[in-house]
Amino acid sequence: NKFPLDTDKTYDIALCIYVANKIENEFDLNNLLYDINERVKTDGNVFLISSRNKHKQLSDFLVDTNQYFYTYMM
Repeated sequence: NKFPLDTDKTYDIALCIYVANKIENEFDLNNLLYDINERVKTDGNVFLISSRNKHKQLSDFLVDTNQYFYTYMM
């Protein structure tokens, strides 16, 4: 990982844009989502943005969609 998250911090909001739908291996994807979720405060939010070109359902909570993106909340 070129840019690891700082494990000593917690975040109010996390945005994951394009990254999650590029990961083909389900195990790696689940690990990424778990790591992101672990670093967000209990009352924080995680938004996952997926390209329509290579769409992968990243969560059961679809927030918005347009002709280019799907936006999910974790």
